[in-house]
Amino acid sequence: MQENFDDIAFECQLLALNATIEAACGGAAGENFARQAENFRSLSRDIAAANNTRKSDDPGDLLREFESRLDILARQQDGISALAEEISTNSRCSTRALQFEDVVAQVVVYSSDHANDLRALAAQIEDRQRALAAGIAENQDDLGH
Repeated sequence: MQENFDDIAFECQLLALNATIEAACGGAAGENFARQAENFRSLSRDIAAANNTRKSDDPGDLLREFESRLDILARQQDGISALAEEISTNSRCSTRALQFEDVVAQVVVYSSDHANDLRALAAQIEDRQRALAAGIAENQDDLGH
């Protein structure tokens, strides 16, 4: 039975490590993962301590203690699942924001390119107007002589 508690304590340490890694990657939501990591570390220490200070090897006592620890572990896992969903949601929102930023940047480049094209076209029209005005002025001078 002691092996089972050692295994559970080890699994809690692994969950704490995983939550620590998620905390590092999770941004603001990572703070919640950090708290969960500490809870798992604490649970692991409690299981190890209880396992080492057990007063009774009565199967009933062991079963009740095991059930209590599993209940705590299940609640911790629910918290981690909720945090994972929150990180996933935040990640999707960030992705959409980056996609929107990319679209806006493309529209700005497209608009800038077309604005340059329109300026060039306006300059050509202005040159032609001057040439036409100069041609009209020459023709009037020729007709007036």
